[in-house]
Amino acid sequence: MYLTYEEYTTMGGTLDEATFNNFEFEAEVFINWITFNRLKNEETQSNEVKRTVYSLINLLMTKHSILSGSEGNSSDAPAVSMENDGVSVTYSTLSGAELFDKLSVDARNIVLRYLNGVKNSQGKIVTYRGLYEDE
Repeated sequence: MYLTYEEYTTMGGTLDEATFNNFEFEAEVFINWITFNRLKNEETQSNEVKRTVYSLINLLMTKHSILSGSEGNSSDAPAVSMENDGVSVTYSTLSGAELFDKLSVDARNIVLRYLNGVKNSQGKIVTYRGLYEDE
């Protein structure tokens, strides 16, 4: 686990522990995918990794809320507003698939931004897109 529940709540997280565990696992899998598992066997994780997981959890919460319909519209998503006789309606112009793709790009950007230049215990840059000799 890259970020414990106690660390998450200390950072200001508000999820219950069961929901946190689901989102933390998804964030960890995403980080492993982007970093070619270069962080997977580390005994301890750096503050950058923990902050990355925290930010990904927040993004995953947003994605879940939007796609489940419990949040009306993302502030980043293009929207159309209409008003008639004092009734105002705002809706997203993105389909669920387009919004999902946008949030996936955002997740990738979070990982690449937060972990830029971070090395693992073997001295390998974790976001290096190539393969090292021993990989």
